[in-house]
Amino acid sequence: MKHLLKLGDLSPEEILHVLDVADTLKKLHRQGSDPKDLAGKSVALIFGKNSTRTRTSFEVGIYQMGGLGTFLNAATELQIARGEPIQDTARVLGRYYDAIIYRTYKQSEVEALAQWSGVPVISGMTDYGHPLQVLADLMTVRERKGRLEGLKAGFIGDGYNMANSLIVGCLKAGMTMVAACPKGYRPAADVLMMAKQYGDRFRLVTDPDEAARDADVLFTDVWQHGHGAGDRPPPPGFCGLLCGRTAPQAGKGRLHGAASPARPPGGGDHRRGAGSPCRRDLRRGGKPSPCGEGRAVHSAGRTVSRLPDSFAKGDWRGNPAI
Repeated sequence: MKHLLKLGDLSPEEILHVLDVADTLKKLHRQGSDPKDLAGKSVALIFGKNSTRTRTSFEVGIYQMGGLGTFLNAATELQIARGEPIQDTARVLGRYYDAIIYRTYKQSEVEALAQWSGVPVISGMTDYGHPLQVLADLMTVRERKGRLEGLKAGFIGDGYNMANSLIVGCLKAGMTMVAACPKGYRPAADVLMMAKQYGDRFRLVTDPDEAARDADVLFTDVWQHGHGAGDRPPPPGFCGLLCGRTAPQAGKGRLHGAASPARPPGGGDHRRGAGSPCRRDLRRGGKPSPCGEGRAVHSAGRTVSRLPDSFAKGDWRGNPAI
């Protein structure tokens, strides 16, 4: 059985295969020919965090592929909100559903659900990581740049869930990654240990200019994404560096994107055409940020939705590794 609890669960070959299948699904969707691989299947969508794009992409994608997606609010609708052990909830849901998408705070909760449910589980985001968003980002970068291997990615912001997943995803996809995180906002220790295996292809710095310099693609994110009242503001001066000096360092023809379709560093309205100067400066030609757009999330999400069947069959679409 194959789960997707964090990007470290996938090999480089599997990540690229997900992107290849996502490209195929996107093309077929535009042609009006969605494959019905999920016909007769039901997927539980458990959300303990608010969501617009992840929830919508899965509900629509599952429907278009012939399946049934059931949204379950973990905070108000499930017994876990009243203290039911997650293993009990997992066993019950595993009897009714063919797969589960879980968006919550603690990574351990997603792992427990995978351990006890008996069905494939996909992380819809935790405080530790956001694998689906990064798959969508990688898909968008490859669409725009034509490749991933050899590109330089820069990340500027809080070393939180998006930073963790971007570091893993970019390195496994063959990219070089320079992450600029202020002191006290470092990525997870296990992610940094993994990144050491890639030698000089990864650097952790505190100066945003170093991450942006000669970058082919530039990512940023909110500060403590979705962490509610515990959100930490950007360190004094760090957001100003990002807004005023960083984006130009990437140079003409580079791809600048806000990695997460949520509020920008320092707050602000994240609707198209709105937001703080930070978010606008990370767009090219005034167009909406290409990273994290709904279509990429939709396609990547639909691809991951079929991963359990793909791995079980062992030969989906001619990939011997799958």
